Amino acid sequence: MKLKNTRSLSTLVFLITLSFLPSVYIFGQQNLSKQALIPRPVSVSPSAGYFEITENTGIYIEGKSAELKQVGQYLSDLLAPATGLRLEVKTVVKVPASEAMILSLQTKDIKLGDEGYTLTVTPHLVKLTARTPAGVFRGVQTIRQLLPPAIELGSAQPGPWRISAGTIVDYPVYSYRGAMLDVARHFFGVEDVKRFIDFLAAYKMNVLHLHLSDDQGWRIEIKSWPNLTGHGGSTEVGGGKGGFYTQEQYADIVRYAGERFITIVPEIDMPGHTNAALASYPELNCSGKATELYTGTNVGFSSLCTTKDITYKFIDDVTRELAALTPGPYIHVGGDESHATKVEDYIPFENKVQDIVIAHGKKVIGWDEIALSKMKPGSMAQDWASVKNAKLAVAQGAKILMSPASKAYADMQYDKTTRLGLNWAGYLEVDSAYSWDPATMIAGITRENIIGVEAALWTETITNMNDIEYMVFPRLPGYAEIGWTPASLRNWDEYKLRLAEQGERFKAMNIDFYPSKLVPWKEGKVIKLWPEGVPGSKIDPAYEEKITTTDGRITRCENVVNPDLTVYLPIPEKATGTAVLICPGGGYGMLAFDHEGNAIARWLNDNGIAGIILKYRLPSEQIMKDKTIGPLQDAQEAMRIIRRNAAAWKINPNRIGVIGFSAGGHLASTLSTHYAEKVYDVKDNTSARPDFSLLIYPVVSFDETITHMGSRNNLIGTSPSEELIKHFSNELQITPETPPAFLVHSADDKAVPVMNSIRYFEGLQKNNIPAEIHIFQKGGHGYGLAPQGGTESSWPSLCMKWLKAMGLN
Repeated sequence: MKLKNTRSLSTLVFLITLSFLPSVYIFGQQNLSKQALIPRPVSVSPSAGYFEITENTGIYIEGKSAELKQVGQYLSDLLAPATGLRLEVKTVVKVPASEAMILSLQTKDIKLGDEGYTLTVTPHLVKLTARTPAGVFRGVQTIRQLLPPAIELGSAQPGPWRISAGTIVDYPVYSYRGAMLDVARHFFGVEDVKRFIDFLAAYKMNVLHLHLSDDQGWRIEIKSWPNLTGHGGSTEVGGGKGGFYTQEQYADIVRYAGERFITIVPEIDMPGHTNAALASYPELNCSGKATELYTGTNVGFSSLCTTKDITYKFIDDVTRELAALTPGPYIHVGGDESHATKVEDYIPFENKVQDIVIAHGKKVIGWDEIALSKMKPGSMAQDWASVKNAKLAVAQGAKILMSPASKAYADMQYDKTTRLGLNWAGYLEVDSAYSWDPATMIAGITRENIIGVEAALWTETITNMNDIEYMVFPRLPGYAEIGWTPASLRNWDEYKLRLAEQGERFKAMNIDFYPSKLVPWKEGKVIKLWPEGVPGSKIDPAYEEKITTTDGRITRCENVVNPDLTVYLPIPEKATGTAVLICPGGGYGMLAFDHEGNAIARWLNDNGIAGIILKYRLPSEQIMKDKTIGPLQDAQEAMRIIRRNAAAWKINPNRIGVIGFSAGGHLASTLSTHYAEKVYDVKDNTSARPDFSLLIYPVVSFDETITHMGSRNNLIGTSPSEELIKHFSNELQITPETPPAFLVHSADDKAVPVMNSIRYFEGLQKNNIPAEIHIFQKGGHGYGLAPQGGTESSWPSLCMKWLKAMGLN
């Protein structure tokens, strides 16, 4: 739906100014060898040109492999949200010569192994070949990283979607590349586990080790011993309600992982770390009495009764049911920190447990203490603490899985300021987590003795998905590269540059990662708006509002008492001379700049535009002791700062616009209409007027039956002046020189109804101001780069719709 009135020549000029936004992706197409791939491939040979994915592209499966077709559909589904394309997957005998992405199996290149692949890209086609479907799947992850980070977003983006030409030949060093997720200390639901699986898949990891039982909780349904979950699964660290997976849910996790060629390794820790089981069944205790449920974090105090026959029936039943649900070859039996079990009892216990697991058709993995027993053929020891135990396992012919706590425990704090995690094994910054070689970690244990690498995330301090993301990113891609890439090709100084490029992908994937200062992320320059203090106002520095949401996506927002600008400048060869001042939304007494503004600024920056985020004050009584209109004062000074620095920042002083979102749209509309430009004293005569504006949710309505009161109150206060009321009514004091444009998100949004924007637009008409309003029927109150509140809407896709509606794309 589009409404418009007469458009002046100046309006057309500012609209054309923005029309380049989607097109600048065509510049700076990277050479294939310069792409920031993680893990780093074995061999990359670039060539001229690129392949572009369009509506004419097809995905073709060469042969009749059902698994390969499944991978093809995965690729199509992966590309669909951001590209807006539903590429058809076809099984063919003869593949097309152009506009094709071809997936094929071949058995000739033995060096590729089970997970290697060859990727060939020309301007006409993409061909991905491997010996197995798993290898093709790993190659799909490379295709994914060769596309812009925006491919990870959940709604349609401008594109274009180009893959640099050349050939990649790639295969892993180790066959086991995994991560462990402890769901026992704190429980995580099925969807969280699936998201974790997707992280592993994206970086070519192939094992998820689930720590399913511990002192604090039992997390897998065992039908022959139902009280394990009925009672033992009812709590967690800190006394929360805990939880568990039904066998159907566990099977769903296994299926989901299998579709991504990831093996699930379930762990039942024993004979120690068993209090949840001991509290559920008294007969498992030597005393015959059940223990109390435990919600602390101490270790080493619990033990199964190793001399009772019922203990081994219990283990047999648990292993039997778990083995039937787990198609992978391994069952992890724990065995660590069994301080309450005498050594003379521990050794025969582990011998019997290995026999039970083998009897049910599985191989045994245990923590390195298992090497104290007689290692059975095929059993593995997971090195985490004892070099002596690791060497003892190798001496018995066992393979080693490398998880040294000082290098691979992702629950270790990055440094002493890290808000989560522990530090008993030392601090583990990103460089230290990456800079080690499994094959040289322990003298006498070589690559031939090692099956692979596993990063472990224990969850004593981890309570939600955001916490998981913060602790494993950005370390997880490094662990993936340690397991995949030859040590001779790994170097921290080179790797950190590739990791920095991945930061944009993390943001597009909505990952709450730790921004290590050791990595040169693409960050903006911060400039204080009022370095000598805010003129004309008295700020209460003690006031700070912190908000934690239940969905875990926004963990901290606060009202601003010291406004600033964050400036993102494009690289010189991409710069267009245009700058955009971003006014993020403010509502519910908080600002949205942290989770929206930065992502939008980077998006603009990548497209050659200077993106500058305004962190402005909200004029609530708690912050402002007198009644000044702080946001407008901040916005005007921000515009002046941009113009004062225009020459140094390579910005055309006549091509500076403003974009406002939600309540930020109200602020941007005020700025764009030149309201009271000189109301504040300024150092010079620099103009505070923007040259163009794009406003999303631009209206404050005074009809309380249809407006969201929070936006109005946060912008102008509960007792606005007569001047402000006049300004925000339809009696707008504006001129046709820099008219606003409108991009209204959703016709059914309940937070800020579209009727408000229509009334504002009518006010422009009344004053003969040329502008357009575009109303889209679907979406919600979300306006960032990623989906918000479960909607599929985002600012870039809306911007594209806006440009298309005007015929400027």
